[in-house]
Amino acid sequence: MKRQLSAVCAVLACAVLAVTAASASTRSSKAVTINFMTYVWQPTTVAATKDIVASWNASHPNIKVNEIQIDPNTVHDYIVTNFAGGTAPDIIHDEAADIAGFTQQGYLADIRKLIPRA
Repeated sequence: MKRQLSAVCAVLACAVLAVTAASASTRSSKAVTINFMTYVWQPTTVAATKDIVASWNASHPNIKVNEIQIDPNTVHDYIVTNFAGGTAPDIIHDEAADIAGFTQQGYLADIRKLIPRA
């Protein structure tokens, strides 16, 4: 569970960095909504993820995270369908084995340049 919670935190942190960089470059005061798809299913992990998202939303009124809870058994199909339809969430919580295929197909952005080396 700690591993999943850490992964969720890391994904949210990366997304925040990406959105912050995009917001800074446009100098816009408009609110931004980030759609975050996750398939956490264990009650404590679900609660922790919801708490992290709620805490973020409370402390960052201009960058709202919208959590999309997906059934763990349908994650791959959901992502494939949404990529094909052009409606994929901004942040995807998925298994590493699945991510490689989506990266090779050009669906995922490389955000390494937005993450500080430190």
